[in-house]
Amino acid sequence: MPCMYHNINRVLKKGGYSIFFETHPMSRPFDSTTYEIKVKQHYSDIYIWANDVVPDYLWRTQDFVNAITTNGLIIKEMLEFHSHRDDLPCHNYLYIEPNDVEERSNWPGDTFDWRNNPWAALSQCLCLCSQKA
Repeated sequence: MPCMYHNINRVLKKGGYSIFFETHPMSRPFDSTTYEIKVKQHYSDIYIWANDVVPDYLWRTQDFVNAITTNGLIIKEMLEFHSHRDDLPCHNYLYIEPNDVEERSNWPGDTFDWRNNPWAALSQCLCLCSQKA
């Protein structure tokens, strides 16, 4: 990632902006296949998951921030938020639907309400806007 921000800084004009958008790293330690929030790994464990084409690095927030700032960019704004209900429904852990009739009858309601779905209490997305000095 530091190499990516080195190249972003290299190609940006003075005063130019870079906008970074990613799944919020705080959700990475948790198992998103269940309604309950269960830890599957320690937050500080960075690992690489590689498929046949592209490796996927699971970074922490500090890794993004440090890569940006050590490469001469200034963070202007950081946002942590949830996507909208209709955004990428197959990637949206706030849109968990019960799998069977029994689970559905026990599901307490709206999956976007954190009182019904603990995932909704966590930020889902991270956006960092940085500028070349």
